[in-house]
Amino acid sequence: MDKNDTITRLFSLKGKTALVTGGARGIGLAYARVLAGAGADVALADLLEDKAEESAAALAEEFGVKTMGLYVDVTNPESCAAMVGAVAKRFGGLNIAVANAGVTVPGVSTMNHTAEQWDRVYAVNVKGVFLTDQAVGRFMIEQGKGGRIVNMCSMTATTISVHPYGSGGAYSSSKAAVKQLTRSFAYELAPYNIVVNSISPGWIRTDMTQHYWDDPAMGGEKIARTPLRRAGEVGELEGMMLYLASEAASFTTGTDVILDGGFSIP
Repeated sequence: MDKNDTITRLFSLKGKTALVTGGARGIGLAYARVLAGAGADVALADLLEDKAEESAAALAEEFGVKTMGLYVDVTNPESCAAMVGAVAKRFGGLNIAVANAGVTVPGVSTMNHTAEQWDRVYAVNVKGVFLTDQAVGRFMIEQGKGGRIVNMCSMTATTISVHPYGSGGAYSSSKAAVKQLTRSFAYELAPYNIVVNSISPGWIRTDMTQHYWDDPAMGGEKIARTPLRRAGEVGELEGMMLYLASEAASFTTGTDVILDGGFSIP
């Protein structure tokens, strides 16, 4: 078997269908691109339905795969169930799901979080992952073909994120909850050959973190604390996403993979 056969056997996603929540832009769209690039048909689900449809059309044109964009409110169980049903109806099944939708409270310390800010972060970041994984897991069990679920976590689930204004307690604690939810779903879905893992990015240049890079002092502090001495780029998360979505990850479950340039080492 030559190397191309090995790569195809392990990493090709042809014949698979993938769903990405929060997939209209940013990291979610980057994940959708790598899955489409590996041959998967891809559904982008987002509150921004028009943007999801636009991004889906662009992926279809670029990679020649089937795509769809659709609305989802991940905090609503009926919306999550409808999302999974719509994707399965459009593509005839669902093999890979990425629970990527998330929010934060930029520039506000834990002591200054409002109750409304706290509730919003937990509703999207924790309840949203719970409802997405639950809806996907139920479908995959019934489908009987195994599957892959990847949750978006954060290095802040492991190491506190310190800023000049304090620490972002709502976001970091919500991601710690996602880390444990991943383990819980991995345990319960393992008998059905459904593997569940999470990715924990570090300081990556995205729309969500742009306010850090707009402030030279704040951005410089993040880079100074990162052993690789730079921020990560969205594209540097794609390889791990492809692995966790592929046949190569068939014996990997309940694992959180930290991609942070060494930030959490000290």
